[in-house]
Amino acid sequence: MYDILNTPKYFLKKYNNVLHLRLEDFVTHNLYIKVDRIINLLNKNILTDNTLCIVFKKISNEFENKYINTICTFLKKKNINIVFESNDVITDYYIMKESKLLICSNSTLSWCAAFFSEKNQICYFPDYNIKGMNSTCKSPVINTILY
Repeated sequence: MYDILNTPKYFLKKYNNVLHLRLEDFVTHNLYIKVDRIINLLNKNILTDNTLCIVFKKISNEFENKYINTICTFLKKKNINIVFESNDVITDYYIMKESKLLICSNSTLSWCAAFFSEKNQICYFPDYNIKGMNSTCKSPVINTILY
């Protein structure tokens, strides 16, 4: 629990803007966020500076490659610098937790990073519906904006 609440002082992978992509098995179960939703959000010029860190598990198939390339093509047209991070779970969690602006996926990991962060100034969280469920977890923090 200590490691979840406290980012190590020596942690250096800090970015103002972080986008978490949860693909993997979410693609199989159709729980991933459609790439157009991500692009529509980024097209609103929400970033705090000219760099976006994209956190994701290493690409394992052509769908994931195309998905990420679609976002990268859009960002390059907007002259946004892109940094990719694919690390162990705790490192990726710290990257999200230490950002000023966090764009979450439907993932519990990014939700927890927002919830336990003292650095996030804005959290964008997907507005999703799950049939038969009344979710109260859509806003991990007060400064959450649904997209």
